[in-house]
Amino acid sequence: MVLKRVFVSSRRMSKDDLIREYRKWYYPRSTCIAYVVSNEKCQVVNQNWICSEGTSHAEMSCINQITKWIDRDETYIMKWYMSWTPCSDCSDKVIEFLKDYTNVRLRIIAARIYYHDNEDNKRGLRSLNKENVKLSTMKWTDYLNMWHRFIYIKDDEDIEKWELFTGMRGCARTNWRWTLDSILKDNDEDSELENALSHLYIQCSNK
Repeated sequence: MVLKRVFVSSRRMSKDDLIREYRKWYYPRSTCIAYVVSNEKCQVVNQNWICSEGTSHAEMSCINQITKWIDRDETYIMKWYMSWTPCSDCSDKVIEFLKDYTNVRLRIIAARIYYHDNEDNKRGLRSLNKENVKLSTMKWTDYLNMWHRFIYIKDDEDIEKWELFTGMRGCARTNWRWTLDSILKDNDEDSELENALSHLYIQCSNK
């Protein structure tokens, strides 16, 4: 297969960008997406990073960039390193994009869950999961992948785990991995069966 386009952005994040936008227990207003697009041979054909600006959501800006060059006759695997998971509206629009471009598979790796108590946002994440979007929260290895792929590294500059896994004083330290698992499990068929059996057990116990 001949690659029709290979684009690697010359614009790189700084270490400060990474820490400010992706630190686990820090709550910036913007959403950033560092994305990598590979073909079916696992060759990177496009990578870049983008942040929300004003009323423009990062997810839609990312999709708008990608649809300018994507070839419907090729298969793509797209990985989004997100500072926040999508809101409900963006989840719906991502699903629309994936239904229109059935040749694209998406994986989202997020540092934090956006308004994780909001029922609409939880529904959006479950809908993404139902559409075979693989969702996970960022581990240290994911940060290291970002560090080597997207960061402009100065001479002898390095990053330590504590710089990304600490938060602002007074900020709640939510277990993001557990929170995402809990949200997605709510829509799991086994979980629904477990709940139904639990209710049946309670009813039988009360007789």
